[in-house]
Amino acid sequence: MEVVIKLGQESFVLEREKVVDLSIAVNTNSRQLSAFHLPSASFEPFKAGSFVGDTRQGAGVNCETVTFCPHGNGTHTECVGHITKKRISVLKVLNGSSTLFPSLLLSVIPQPISSSGDDYDTPHSNDELVISLSSIKNSLEKLLRENDGISSLLKHIKAVIVRTLPNEEEKKRLAQYSGNQPTFFTPKATKFLSEELKVDHLLVDLPSVDRESDEGKLLAHKAFWRFESDEGKLLAHKAFWRFESDEGKL
Repeated sequence: MEVVIKLGQESFVLEREKVVDLSIAVNTNSRQLSAFHLPSASFEPFKAGSFVGDTRQGAGVNCETVTFCPHGNGTHTECVGHITKKRISVLKVLNGSSTLFPSLLLSVIPQPISSSGDDYDTPHSNDELVISLSSIKNSLEKLLRENDGISSLLKHIKAVIVRTLPNEEEKKRLAQYSGNQPTFFTPKATKFLSEELKVDHLLVDLPSVDRESDEGKLLAHKAFWRFESDEGKLLAHKAFWRFESDEGKL
């Protein structure tokens, strides 16, 4: 079976054997991805009376109780419900729409906030690394220069994948972000992606688009969702996706 995707006047054949999984799975390893000081995921056999849900302990089936927090244990998806008092689910955000999104991959080298030209309205040191408006624009301009025809497809793009460089193996699987102030986005960068590129989905290989400790302001989140308050207009169709990237595959 051949899958053909049409964007405007262009047609693309999906090479199913070359599909790349960008997710970081929640795993049972003793060492796991760590972010926001959240505990590691745990997998325990369910117990009820004499029953222990583990075939290695004599049961006929494996039946585990899994405890995990998506924000610190692996790939997760966020919608505006992440910051609202009203509970809004990703399922509601998608509202039956396709989950196959035309996407643009941007490779970005984080830069010190002091030289980025952007600001971030919470206490921070000048050498903290950010994804700034200029770094997003520079990556986009480079992509357009090196790839004829992409500019005509930009209006069809629904998602942007931001891959930070260098793309080391440790980052992809077992990065220890907790307490180490990982790279974050400036509000100007996420606002540009939302308002200028008009993307609905932002995929990142960082634990958050905001600073690890940001006084609860969530400036980059709010800039992307154009969020002012729970009573204001919610662009609930926009979502974040946390992913891992593979320099050798993408």
